[in-house]
Amino acid sequence: MKLMKKALAIAFSFSMLAGVSMLGMAQKTEMATAEVAMPHYQQTARAQQASEGLEYLLLKDYMYCVVMSIGTCKDTDIVIADTYEGWPVKEISAYAFDCTNLTSVTIPDSVTIIGEGAFSSCERLKSVVIPDSVTSIGSHAFFRCISLPSVTISDSVTSIGLKAFSGGGSLTSIEVDENNANYSSLDGNLYNKDQTELIQYAIGKEETNFTIPDGVKNIGDYAFYNCGSLKNIIIPGSVTSIGESAFRYCGRLMRIAFKGEQAQWDAIEKGEEWNYNMPADIMFVSDDYNFEDENMDSSVSDNDGNHIVIDVGCFGTAGLSTCLALMGLSSFLFIKRKDEE
Repeated sequence: MKLMKKALAIAFSFSMLAGVSMLGMAQKTEMATAEVAMPHYQQTARAQQASEGLEYLLLKDYMYCVVMSIGTCKDTDIVIADTYEGWPVKEISAYAFDCTNLTSVTIPDSVTIIGEGAFSSCERLKSVVIPDSVTSIGSHAFFRCISLPSVTISDSVTSIGLKAFSGGGSLTSIEVDENNANYSSLDGNLYNKDQTELIQYAIGKEETNFTIPDGVKNIGDYAFYNCGSLKNIIIPGSVTSIGESAFRYCGRLMRIAFKGEQAQWDAIEKGEEWNYNMPADIMFVSDDYNFEDENMDSSVSDNDGNHIVIDVGCFGTAGLSTCLALMGLSSFLFIKRKDEE
């Protein structure tokens, strides 16, 4: 698997370079006419604080270096150098650091590309500094970084790939520079610039209720993927599409309140497995509805019609029907109650 990922990483680097090959030809120097060199180098001592042992790919034809892997480096606090053998380090390769034990990484301001899966499944990663120079964050770049509490995105980022921050169980804040022309943040969640698409909910939040802002039209692919805290969510009538696996594995989500009628809900375009292993019921409410109006307990009835109040967390990710069958129960209902005055 690692060899396959390495091959994919090299292919990914060259595919990214193909699009700028004409520009590279115009900028070549006599030195740059040499063949592309692809040895596995160790970090030089030029950068005083750079970690030693990192593996690099030197692309002389394109006049820069790519960080390929952790190599022989034993550090858990990684500092990537800004240059290698006189060449700027501009890219972190696909799957360069996936599944390692690093706890922090400092990326130099020479880097413009964070590749696909670059830090995927780095489960101990707690701190990353993304410099203003970065313009592209690849898909799955920080996927399942379950210890990462926050991410800051500068105004220079123009592209964020699918599931870039998905599965981060500790992620409570994604902040975007207000001058970014493509993305924005609201209450620590990631949106496109005009906030018509909710791209990523910070699933490490402890809140059990969430209201998607009015005006949002699209709930992005994997937007709430594996969110373990939410029990109730309000979706505005402005929503016209729900992406693939948007609520996948939201095992505690018991209620989706949609501000509209059933016909409107049925017309919403829903991606594949948008609600996979998500037990929530759909209810239709008025535009002025909010969770402060009422609380809701979960209740099941046994086969004799006796109601039993249970903790919604017991369903986990197994799915409502499966849990009921295992408990020998035949139906599910909600008991509504007013707050005590």
